[in-house]
Amino acid sequence: MPKPSVQINELTTHEEQNTTEPMKLPEVLDQDDYEELERQMDEEFGFEWGFHDETFTRPTDFNETEYMVPGTLRLIDKIVEAYKNGEPYTSLITLDKSGRDATYLYLLIAVELKKLGIIDKEVRFPRIKYVDVGKRDDPWKFEGEHADRLMLKKLPKEQLITPDKDEDPKVLIVDEFRDTGMTLTNAIKIFRRVYGVEPEGIYQFEDKWAPFWYRSSQQKLVDDAKIADKVKVFVTATARKREEMGIKRAEVDSIQYIIKWIPKEAFVEMYYWMIDEELSQKPKEYFNKMLEILRKNYGKEYQPSDLETQHIMNLLNTHILVPPDSIWDYYRSASGRFAIAKRGKEEREEGIKLRLM
Repeated sequence: MPKPSVQINELTTHEEQNTTEPMKLPEVLDQDDYEELERQMDEEFGFEWGFHDETFTRPTDFNETEYMVPGTLRLIDKIVEAYKNGEPYTSLITLDKSGRDATYLYLLIAVELKKLGIIDKEVRFPRIKYVDVGKRDDPWKFEGEHADRLMLKKLPKEQLITPDKDEDPKVLIVDEFRDTGMTLTNAIKIFRRVYGVEPEGIYQFEDKWAPFWYRSSQQKLVDDAKIADKVKVFVTATARKREEMGIKRAEVDSIQYIIKWIPKEAFVEMYYWMIDEELSQKPKEYFNKMLEILRKNYGKEYQPSDLETQHIMNLLNTHILVPPDSIWDYYRSASGRFAIAKRGKEEREEGIKLRLM
């Protein structure tokens, strides 16, 4: 489904209400706003928006916006309040796989609220990880020492905290809606057992009915990112394995920096000069090629900063040999996120599923 064009700043905001009282985020929008959003979504997407029929156990006249947005605002409010109280969450765990759609909505709204100044700019949101742990009645999915070892391998404990921070993880596990309650209960139990933390749990959507994308795997807010096998090998390789491949840590840091800095087409063009053997001993000519591409995107007078220049030069004759469009998708579209569990031991060992966010 395309990204909706409607923006929160087209609706009622805290500033417009002329009040000095602190406002809880769920109060930012009112009933009129939800109805207006629903009208715009129906107009923009028509049949695709929230489609469900008599086979789906939900009212057919359900207001999708009113279903999804208040709880999402409540989730954001909980995270902001924890930050303000000096006890910020270090990780937000969303229960893969349909949870990616809900997380997309959470990110979309959080970014808009920051832009509008409703959320202070200094507020830092927790790192997001996607985990499929199954329910308590699915012991084959995530039980036993093998599963615990795999979980720690794919999601090391240090990834639950902010890099370079000496602190204990504070984990918030988010499930979209409550059905039996088994999924969230099991996730809390597993994180307590595997990581020795005491996570909190929250449901993002208030009603018990499932989100509309549960009705069809073809109807969702996010799509699978097309990540090449070579990229999967690269991003999951240990530091030692990368060293064996001739890849320096500086190259890894620099390729991430550049991908997060420039558009996809520009990166793809730059990448092929990065691996050009004829330029490997011609740093000045290599830099001029990079500068030419940058100026096509940022204007004829553009001059990269010292930091940008250093990252560019770190990738001269890089040993990171991957499809450039796919590695860009990984770090920018999939945001470097992956699910760590799949059904069955063999499938768990093999799979990384990435999503376009």
